[in-house]
Amino acid sequence: MEYYNRYDKNVLEPFALKTTGLSFNKKYLDYYHPCDTDNYDYISPDGSSALEITSVIPKNAIEAYKYEKAYIKGKNNLKKDRIKDSYFNINGELVSNRGGSIKEIKLNLKKAIDEKAEKTKRRLTEVPLSVDLCICVMDGGLLDLYSFSLAFDDLSKYPFDNIFFITSLHFISYNKTNGFVQHTRIICKN
Repeated sequence: MEYYNRYDKNVLEPFALKTTGLSFNKKYLDYYHPCDTDNYDYISPDGSSALEITSVIPKNAIEAYKYEKAYIKGKNNLKKDRIKDSYFNINGELVSNRGGSIKEIKLNLKKAIDEKAEKTKRRLTEVPLSVDLCICVMDGGLLDLYSFSLAFDDLSKYPFDNIFFITSLHFISYNKTNGFVQHTRIICKN
């Protein structure tokens, strides 16, 4: 079994940046990661725009991730019962498990947007610039354009110029002018 650090910020953030650049606007491909870790995740070359990246991962997926990580390290007495509706092979490898509910994902999305908005508002008082938010949504493949528009009818109150949602199936953007728009999701595998 090979272990993949799919939730590590060093994997997730470059993935989100490339997917946003390929799916929405190639300008994001020129953004760079600043040295200051207290800053935004990525900044435009001219310093006038920023991209903040976060993820929404259901609790059961986190528990499965922790199990896989510990299993690969050879740890014993792992707690399989923390992973709901899971199936393990004879060697103890996790084969499958239940994902998160739509309700949990929507609540966690709202919480993530609220947290990033508060952080962004504080930063904007120091240095005003254009800020976008990108959210990688684990288990969010069932959420489509219509689902997002029903669940989030108040996104205009946030300080972001664009909010991007990347799921396993969709790339959806939101801004105050166009509302929700679905784009072809293009991912780079390297």
